[in-house]
Amino acid sequence: MNTLKHGLSKAPVEAMNNKIKFIFRKAYGFRNLNNMIDMIMLGCSNLKLHLSNRPFEDFYLV
Repeated sequence: MNTLKHGLSKAPVEAMNNKIKFIFRKAYGFRNLNNMIDMIMLGCSNLKLHLSNRPFEDFYLV
């Protein structure tokens, strides 16, 4: 009812929650809780990392 009334959706929050759950599944076997938290922070940020096996131009594409 509130979705129709205010035009708001929980989709972005649910998408972030799903991404975090996926990282939890991938993080099985981490020896340290901080490593898992770091993976969540990295996975949920907009940070773009340059990978050495890709051309340098890809680094600046958004």
